[in-house]
Amino acid sequence: MAHWISEVCSGCGACAHICPVGAVLGQRREPHHIDPMRCIDCGACGRVCAAGAVHTAQDEVVARLARAAWPRPNFDLRDCTACKICVFACPVGVIQLDAQGLPSLTRPSACIGCGLCARCCPAGVIDMAVKV
Repeated sequence: MAHWISEVCSGCGACAHICPVGAVLGQRREPHHIDPMRCIDCGACGRVCAAGAVHTAQDEVVARLARAAWPRPNFDLRDCTACKICVFACPVGVIQLDAQGLPSLTRPSACIGCGLCARCCPAGVIDMAVKV
């Protein structure tokens, strides 16, 4: 099930700009909508929505959140098998292999905090946390 946008959408376009897969559609100053076939349920659209128009599939409003407070992947590399699944799962390409062939977050400020890397990791070595 995909996120969805309610009628309180102002059409500002922030959600469309942040969506890593182009699932948010609409014209500026008109209500937007989310293509459920494209949506990866990352929630980034809701975290930037000033109007509180983005809802989860469970009909909960996604809270706006300062980008600095978005969760980022933390890697416990002791059990990492360097399978690269997290690299391929990242919709914004901010996880890459380092010189030792292990995954690392190369551009933390560009991470959208979707958690796909953690959900896809077969070794369970990635958790999502807010960096303070």
